[in-house]
Amino acid sequence: MIKRLDKQRRVLTENSFPVGAIVTIRDPTSNDKFQPKYLGPYTIIRRTRNGTFQLKDETGVMLDRHVPVDQLKLISKTPRQRDLETSAYEVEDIVGHTGTTGSYVYHTKFKGYPVPEWIPEENFADTNVIRRYWSRVNSA
Repeated sequence: MIKRLDKQRRVLTENSFPVGAIVTIRDPTSNDKFQPKYLGPYTIIRRTRNGTFQLKDETGVMLDRHVPVDQLKLISKTPRQRDLETSAYEVEDIVGHTGTTGSYVYHTKFKGYPVPEWIPEENFADTNVIRRYWSRVNSA
């Protein structure tokens, strides 16, 4: 019976989530079906002794908790090649928009940069800042 059960089990090996792999994590606070189920992307820094993972985000900030394997979703086993064109920046605020529905471009102010830039919607890693902008615009 054990042999038959082991054939169907998915076993986590050392190569399942290697160091440097790109993953997303399940959002434990997501209650709305219109919100994304996963947050990220994150990069695996190391696997701890008890089997959880230590992660960092695109800006290089370490996640404040260790994540168990059942909350991870593998995106890529190989690390991304980063250059200046694909670097991540933290959004301070959206100050305006232009375009039509489905193809908006947002006048975005980044933390640490004084001059806002026009950024297309598809270049945002997290759309919560866009939702906050639209709720502020619609309430005014």
